[in-house]
Amino acid sequence: MFLSLDPDTKRQKINNLYEAVQLFQVSKFKGIIDNVRVLEEETTTLWAFHKNGFDAVRTNEGCYAANSNWLVYMLHNRYDEIGCFGICEADGNGHITNYIKNGEWYYFIDMMMQRYDSVKDTAVESGNIDDYKNNIMPTYIYKAKSFDDFIKFILHISEPLPVVFYKTKRECVCIGNQYRWEKNENIMTYNLVQESTKRLFPIDSATVLFSENDDAYELRTSKAIEPNWATIGSFDFKKRAHISSLSDQ
Repeated sequence: MFLSLDPDTKRQKINNLYEAVQLFQVSKFKGIIDNVRVLEEETTTLWAFHKNGFDAVRTNEGCYAANSNWLVYMLHNRYDEIGCFGICEADGNGHITNYIKNGEWYYFIDMMMQRYDSVKDTAVESGNIDDYKNNIMPTYIYKAKSFDDFIKFILHISEPLPVVFYKTKRECVCIGNQYRWEKNENIMTYNLVQESTKRLFPIDSATVLFSENDDAYELRTSKAIEPNWATIGSFDFKKRAHISSLSDQ
């Protein structure tokens, strides 16, 4: 059974975006909050690590970043370029999606909206502008000539306005925030307090495409040690198949 194959074998059999999305939905990838935050004590930077693509396929679950890393892993070397496309808001929130470069065009897809449990919200691309306006923006796959063109489009329709857009030419490993130790006089100890909503990126992992101002982000030469995702058990696709076959009887 195809779903029971190991991640590398699955990747070898997937040839394009359409097939990858079909596999993602048939696998019933589960959306969970699974970021692991690790403090880099020397710099008091708290790094939020995202599950890599291999382990996202293997465990069949993860957050929005793991969704995106799943696709980067699955379509490795299938297109001219594939990576993650990130959006950051002023209040510290954000989102990670995917971009694909094929020839002269860029394609943008939000894999969180391609999950099995999101199919009910997926819009039909009928070509009718009224149909488009009646559905939420992330359900569509967008085509643009450049990152700049797509960013201008996002800025035109977004509320609140994003303050940083970035890309990774591979998987998105982590994003950090600056903290500081603050003395708690009541119990004579120190608390870790967030200093700002500035986004921190490892310098070799991300390229900032747009920033509202220079204070919205910073590139760092170091990061904390990545967690060992291998300690998480693999999803049992064979068990699911067995249960499904029994329900059909």
